[in-house]
Amino acid sequence: MTYFKHCFLLALLVLSFPLFAQPPENLTTAKQAVTQYCESGEYNRDIQKTIKPAKRYLQSRILSNKTHKKLALVFDIDETSVSHYQDIKKNDYGQTYRYVFHTVLPDTHGEPITPVRSLYNFGKDHHVAVFLVTGRKEKLRYNTVKLLHNCGYTHWTKLIMEPNDYKNPSAIPFKSAMRQKLIQQGYDIVLNVGDQKSDLKGGFADRKVLIPNPFYLVG
Repeated sequence: MTYFKHCFLLALLVLSFPLFAQPPENLTTAKQAVTQYCESGEYNRDIQKTIKPAKRYLQSRILSNKTHKKLALVFDIDETSVSHYQDIKKNDYGQTYRYVFHTVLPDTHGEPITPVRSLYNFGKDHHVAVFLVTGRKEKLRYNTVKLLHNCGYTHWTKLIMEPNDYKNPSAIPFKSAMRQKLIQQGYDIVLNVGDQKSDLKGGFADRKVLIPNPFYLVG
């Protein structure tokens, strides 16, 4: 290839790429989209679409449980069982998850996520063990119990909270270890329900149920 042909092809290659990076979505527009998503009812409909097949699977497992296995459900709390949308919106979506976790949550604010509560109650009414496994620290137990009761969650089998000295930035080791412990105790975890992929990673459940969360990510 001649020098001039080489330069010509190189120039074509350079021109084939965009000169400027695509800017991310404007923050104001993104916040408006989240508000519209939540207040139009689409958020709740997406949760219902997620819960519906999970409930069908749970029903099938209950009906087929001829050997009386110790069936169990595992639920996360925040943005899975309980919504903090109003507090998050009040702060203009501008606070970090850690702020919400340590400032809003201890005040026991929150509303039930009704499709999830329906699944919770269905399991409980059919003698399925219900475990709440949360990244909230043990020191928040009193307020957490109060919040759950206020949102209509009662009579769980056990509320499992992070130790106060848990330092790992990821929830995966803690939550997966707790599920493993339940399996070792003879439980068959039919569904593991959470709003973060970190709630679900690590195994020890028949099926994973990921609830949509447009607000924040947790590792």
